[in-house]
Amino acid sequence: MRPAIIVSISCASRKDTPSSTCRPMSSKKQRVEIPSETAGEALFLSDRTCCVCRQRGRPVVLHHIDDDPSNSVGENLAVLCTDCHNETQVRGGFARKLDATQVRIFKTDWIERVSLKRDSEQGPARQAPIGGNQILRYFQIREGGQDRPYSFSADFVLVESTDTLADLQTNSHINSFVSGHLSEVRTRGERTAEFAKTAPDTFRTNLPDSCWISHNVSLFTDTVLSLEFTVGIYHAGAAHPNSYTRTFNFGLHPFIELDLKSIFIEASDYLELLSKYCLDDLRSQKAQRGSSGLIRTEELSGQEDQWLLRGAGPDRLNFERISLQR
Repeated sequence: MRPAIIVSISCASRKDTPSSTCRPMSSKKQRVEIPSETAGEALFLSDRTCCVCRQRGRPVVLHHIDDDPSNSVGENLAVLCTDCHNETQVRGGFARKLDATQVRIFKTDWIERVSLKRDSEQGPARQAPIGGNQILRYFQIREGGQDRPYSFSADFVLVESTDTLADLQTNSHINSFVSGHLSEVRTRGERTAEFAKTAPDTFRTNLPDSCWISHNVSLFTDTVLSLEFTVGIYHAGAAHPNSYTRTFNFGLHPFIELDLKSIFIEASDYLELLSKYCLDDLRSQKAQRGSSGLIRTEELSGQEDQWLLRGAGPDRLNFERISLQR
């Protein structure tokens, strides 16, 4: 069973404040939601496991080491189980509480051990340096399972460079896409569980509501990022899952979401050119299938031509999902 995660996330910008900087504290602390990319990286580095007790499978939280809930930079976050987190709240008495100094030591040691274990078992972590300081960071989210009425998994990338504002805009689109599917499968799973309680005889399934997301980076340069996401969705009780593909194309510096209108000159006949290219390719594949012994009647052959035109004709809707390559 994977550990439950108790963490509030959003797509707010990251504050690059060193953990060693002294921060003035007001009498009433202002809680700020932890940026999703910061939360994801903290959980990944600690292997979703408490850095103090290191017992796998326990529910964990992201603890603000300096007790300032507005200081949500990665250096100030430690992954703790709920029991160890309670120890940081102890006040008074003779027993020494789990203070900030101890948490930092535990965190540093645990992250180093997790990294060494991963390197020994799986090889060095992959990072794709492009254009000096610009890199892609790879993330995974796993949630649900035996103790929850749904299952969710996602593999995705976020950009990181010295252009913080542009990175935030790019990463917000990616995070919204992933977190939207997570929120949807959570809600659907809870509704299914409630329905199963009220009608156990009419609704039976051994498989929970599920969603899984994988990605492919088709192009990454100093100025462009092109992503292809494959999304699989299973509704509890259904005969089979469904899947679809979603693409994102970003200009990075400055940020812009790229579509055909931003790539081609609007007054040109680019839709006709794209359509012709696709139709020629599809028809050549059709001819190859016919030569392999597949016999088509004249009526069915005509229907196939109409299908090709509907799916690859010079209509903007037919070319909404594009990916870029060199």
